[in-house]
Amino acid sequence: MPDLDSLRTTLLTATGLTPDLTTDVGRWQLYRTAAEDTANHATLLQAATAEPDRTLATALVVHMLSLTPTADHPTWLATLASSERAYASQRSTEYGLLRTPPSCATLAQDLDNYTNWLQRRLAESLTDPTSLLELAAHARAKRTRHIARTRARALLD
Repeated sequence: MPDLDSLRTTLLTATGLTPDLTTDVGRWQLYRTAAEDTANHATLLQAATAEPDRTLATALVVHMLSLTPTADHPTWLATLASSERAYASQRSTEYGLLRTPPSCATLAQDLDNYTNWLQRRLAESLTDPTSLLELAAHARAKRTRHIARTRARALLD
């Protein structure tokens, strides 16, 4: 595997950026911008493994989970040590639920186990009025309940 400096140089060339790579903010800017182009994903995968700031590596992996097919998630998760993987694994599961929404019955059964983040994203993206009404009645956050109720009404009108 190439060293981290050469991976970053590849990403700098691909993005045209000139951030300060001595800071986590500069490296995050580089990684996030590079992630917009799928041609950079293989390099980013290697960079996630080699990045010494493991918090930044985790942030990169979680960001990539939002951009890549669910089938690719295990490859991204494998760049993290098992002790670093819990949050990213949970988010991978949540992205899977957003991409293939649960049935209303499953939603009703599992809603208490969903994070506030997932509940809100479901309220913003579901197209089944019955599921939205379930969220409107039982989501933890008032804002999520409001979003679900408003969207359910719009779909039923």
